[in-house]
Amino acid sequence: MYTSLRVMLSEFLGTWLYLTLGGLGTLNQPYIPALTWGAALTVGSLVGGPSSHLNPAVTLGMSASGQSPLRSLPGKFIGQFSGALVAGATLVGVAPTNTVHSMVSDVNMTNMEWAEPWFTVPAYGSSVYSDILTFTLAAVMFQLVFSASSGSALYHGINLATIITVLGQHIGAGLNPAREVMGRMVVSFYHWNWDVFMFYDVWAWIPLA
Repeated sequence: MYTSLRVMLSEFLGTWLYLTLGGLGTLNQPYIPALTWGAALTVGSLVGGPSSHLNPAVTLGMSASGQSPLRSLPGKFIGQFSGALVAGATLVGVAPTNTVHSMVSDVNMTNMEWAEPWFTVPAYGSSVYSDILTFTLAAVMFQLVFSASSGSALYHGINLATIITVLGQHIGAGLNPAREVMGRMVVSFYHWNWDVFMFYDVWAWIPLA
């Protein structure tokens, strides 16, 4: 019981700090996605500890490969998603008023820059299938490097920063289902509008990347 609570708390604190710092970075100029999210992940990993994942996709992959015990999976998931939810609420509290009010003013249309810091969206006019393929490729690369980094917070940050630099912020910065799902949840509750879970009438596939 003690171990489960410790795992949950470490994932919660690490995820909250990671997504809050990354989100705050998107609200300031100049916004450099690779540096912002890479540094945020490094700090979050340091707080969460060497065994923290801060990402449900990483936890699932590590558990499936036997590198993380299955018994810790529920606690990690709870910590990650709750940390992401609190991070989203934190950003709503500190973000400029005009940014918060514009969260659903352009849903499913052309100008989606407002989606940061709560979640990411694909570039306008891109192909859903090609984006899914690119997301999958990025997720596999991130998982492989994460598994080989032996819990190094610095390597985690460099890994994410490299993927963002190579594949672009719409791909690399959205490699966390907790951020994508809970970010949309926060926006939806704030405006009582669930359209942010849709993209051209297709249920949001980005959170699954």
